[in-house]
Amino acid sequence: PLQTPSGTLHTTSLANFRSDFTIVHIPHGDFLAAKDQLYTNIGLLRMGCSGRSAVGLEDVSETTKDRFLSMYHLPDPSASSALKLVKLIQAALAISEMDGLLCDVTVEGIQRWVSEVGESSVGVEPMERVADPSVVSALLSLVLASRNKLAAIGYSQVRTPRKLS
Repeated sequence: PLQTPSGTLHTTSLANFRSDFTIVHIPHGDFLAAKDQLYTNIGLLRMGCSGRSAVGLEDVSETTKDRFLSMYHLPDPSASSALKLVKLIQAALAISEMDGLLCDVTVEGIQRWVSEVGESSVGVEPMERVADPSVVSALLSLVLASRNKLAAIGYSQVRTPRKLS
């Protein structure tokens, strides 16, 4: 570690990095400014929409956008819709008590959900792509169906910020 006026800086040799790590240059060292783009690119890669290239901060290519839209049929053509979809997946997994960026823990959560819930309840089988459209559809459909069943038998719904007005 190197002490600087701004705090502690941890440095290492690139030779010490594991080969399966991807190094991403963060412009001006401002991670918060680059976070959404990075998370979007990671999500698209993990959903099987982008090629085998390394994850970076480049804008999403038109080919990747087209592949994402053709796979998930979302009305919003912006790249941020991939990040929104990942957040929905994470929320649906949390409702199923499975932890859920489309990180390794979220990937494991999707795989567990498919084997423990999806196969028996919805008939979804494990796929090569973790966030396959059929798996995502089944996961979100089960959450919505459960919510509607609870509402139909009289359980009160949680008030969301949009319903408070």
